[in-house]
Amino acid sequence: MLRRKIVINAFLLFLCTLFMSNMKVLALDDEAALANQSADEVTSQANHVSIKYQTHIQNYGWQAEKKDGELAGTTGKSLRLEAIKIFLDSDISGYVEYITHIQNIGWESGYKKTGEISGTSGRSLRLEAIKIRLVGEIAENYDIYYRVHAQYSGWLGWVKNGSPAGTAGLSRRLEAIEIRLVEKGSTELVEGNGFVSKGMEFSYQANVETKGWLSAVGDGKTAGTTGKSLKMKAMKIRLSAPGETGTIQYITKAQEGNWDSVYKSSSQIAGNPNSTYGIEAIKIRLTRELAEKYDVYYRSHIEGYGWLGWAKNDEISGNVDLSLRIEAIEIKLLPKGTNFVTGDSYIAKDAYLSYQAHVQNIGDQAVVLERSMAGTTGRGLRMEAFKIMLNTELSGSIQYKAFVEDGDWEENYKSAGEWSGTIGKSKAIQLVRIKLTGDLATKYDVYYRVHSDKYGWLGWAKNDEMAGATYYDIQAIEVRLYSKRSTIKTTLKTANHYVETGFYKQNGYTYYRDKNGKQATDWIHITGTKYFFNSLGVMIGKNVRKVIDVSEHNGKINWDTVKSQGDVDGVILRISSSGLAREDAQLANNIAALKRLNIPYGIYIYSYAENYNEGKQYAEFTANVIKKYSMNPKIGIFLDLESNGITSYMGVSQYEKVVKGYVDTMFSKGYGNLTSIYTYKNYADTALNSSTLRPQITWIAQYNHFCTYSGSYVGWQYSSTERIPGISGNVDVSVWFANF
Repeated sequence: MLRRKIVINAFLLFLCTLFMSNMKVLALDDEAALANQSADEVTSQANHVSIKYQTHIQNYGWQAEKKDGELAGTTGKSLRLEAIKIFLDSDISGYVEYITHIQNIGWESGYKKTGEISGTSGRSLRLEAIKIRLVGEIAENYDIYYRVHAQYSGWLGWVKNGSPAGTAGLSRRLEAIEIRLVEKGSTELVEGNGFVSKGMEFSYQANVETKGWLSAVGDGKTAGTTGKSLKMKAMKIRLSAPGETGTIQYITKAQEGNWDSVYKSSSQIAGNPNSTYGIEAIKIRLTRELAEKYDVYYRSHIEGYGWLGWAKNDEISGNVDLSLRIEAIEIKLLPKGTNFVTGDSYIAKDAYLSYQAHVQNIGDQAVVLERSMAGTTGRGLRMEAFKIMLNTELSGSIQYKAFVEDGDWEENYKSAGEWSGTIGKSKAIQLVRIKLTGDLATKYDVYYRVHSDKYGWLGWAKNDEMAGATYYDIQAIEVRLYSKRSTIKTTLKTANHYVETGFYKQNGYTYYRDKNGKQATDWIHITGTKYFFNSLGVMIGKNVRKVIDVSEHNGKINWDTVKSQGDVDGVILRISSSGLAREDAQLANNIAALKRLNIPYGIYIYSYAENYNEGKQYAEFTANVIKKYSMNPKIGIFLDLESNGITSYMGVSQYEKVVKGYVDTMFSKGYGNLTSIYTYKNYADTALNSSTLRPQITWIAQYNHFCTYSGSYVGWQYSSTERIPGISGNVDVSVWFANF
């Protein structure tokens, strides 16, 4: 009995031990399970990610929020999506951003971030495509997938991480969208054909003078013309890249102008089709995703040079400040990394001017640059001095001089940086001349214009021409350098850059009064040019010469006084007295003085010849005198034919023989080209009136207000009673219309 109790007790103890052991194991298992359960819960909380989205639907407005692959929008109802908001719900750092392609707008200007509205509301504009991407740490662990339901196409394939989904260029609406987050490396979703478009389209078009808009051309083709000397006045570029954000932008610089104020975008016009001027430079660039994937290359064909090297991505193509027209352009779009050679894409001006004016009551003004005004207008202030500065490495300089009020032209030209005119003397500048020297003059033309207190802005003068109005103050000046190759200069108004003020017309005649109102009735110099006005005040000649003729009857002449005070340009000497009896008594003295003073001269011989042989004798005498005194009678050799006691009976036939004898002999002596006839108007119209003699009459006498001789002549002896300093008594004076 006792043994049985022991056995039972031992068995019970074993069971108890076994139970306790199992309970311990169970406790350990439960503890491990609890521990594992806590770790799973922590992991689940750390990796909590969800994508939520909400769409604005035609006729409905904002739909309820959807998430993690649920359909947002509608299908089978033909309703457009108009806007979308996307939210990222995640404990992992980062955010979601998205951008939509909108009807009539294209891709938005920038991406929207978590919760912001992309698209429009209240404008009835459809969404056509969308791009969605993750940013930050979450993008390292997850991909974002999305697909859209598009008009006519239904559900398109899945795309991910910023790729476009939808359509572009096809005018189709988005109707629904699904969005999911998938761990990196997952094969749960497969990308497909999620975007449908017309593909990239690229073309450009030139507007050319006289031709207007030419046909658009494609990538790398020539827009514009070459070899026709036509300026390109405007252009436009069209780029459609539906799957990419960004656009093409371009800006132009006009001849005689500045760069446009803003860049133009695809299909907009740059330049001005209605302008007188063309385009001289251009810059082209891409923006946003297009700029990340492509480079834009372009080159210009410019006047005087042809095709320049290729520019790239907003570099200058053409020329800067040289006013050379662009005639054609070529443009290429190439993927990033393409090996394409660029070169010297533009030509820059290498000489620049600046200038400064000294103005009445103001003093020295600030220095201004080319194409700017120095001085004043509308204030009645005279410009008293000016100076021009030059910035160049070319050889040569700029030189200039002024005609000063109550004075004359400055004796010497001033060089760059020197003042021309006067300071502190209260005198105005009335005329200016400007010129270039050295290589500068070989490469450039200098143009300049002035503002006169009487006439306003005058025309453009160039390269040492006079600019201004005689006796009227200059108030302002403008100066420009132009390349010799530039034809834009032809558009400048150059007429009336110099006005001989004081001149006026009346009854078909030209008269002149000086600034004091005095009428010109004699010889007068106006800004370096010599004029002759008759006693009525009528202008007889411009840039003419005053010539006197003298003989022993004028006595001994003080030729130094004649030269310094007589305003005489030339002299004609009588070489004989009483026919061929002897030389003129003052010939030797006169010819010696004229040579010493370097005064131009000619000679004449009074004729009593009655036939051919006597004409020869007069010629022999003339030639011997020329040889004796080593004369150079550049004004001419004249046979003086007048009616006298011996020749008064003679008519045309007798004079033709005399003249032939004289002229034949003078040709044989080598002086024929200088030989002609002097006579007076009535004799020319009677005794000498033949087709043989009249062409040989080049010096005519008629003491009248006008010369009415109908033949051609180079000298008109208008008076025999003039007074010349250095000569006693009356003097014969002629107006000479030819150079000598």
